[in-house]
Amino acid sequence: MLEIVLLTVFALLPISNPFSTIPLYLSLTAGHPKKWAQKQALKAAIYMAGILLVFLWGGA
Repeated sequence: MLEIVLLTVFALLPISNPFSTIPLYLSLTAGHPKKWAQKQALKAAIYMAGILLVFLWGGA
C-alpha cells in the first residue's frame, strides 16, 4: 500500500509543479499577514489534492 501511495504522490508532483508555483505564491501573498498567507496555501493545497485525486481515480 505504501508503494502505491508513494508512486501516486511522485506521479502527481510534476503536474502540480511546485518549483514554478512557489514564486507565484510568494508574489501574490507579498504584503499580506503571514497567517493569511498560510491559510491560503493550505486551501490551495487541499483544493489541488482534491482535484488531482478526483481525476486520478476517475481516469483509471
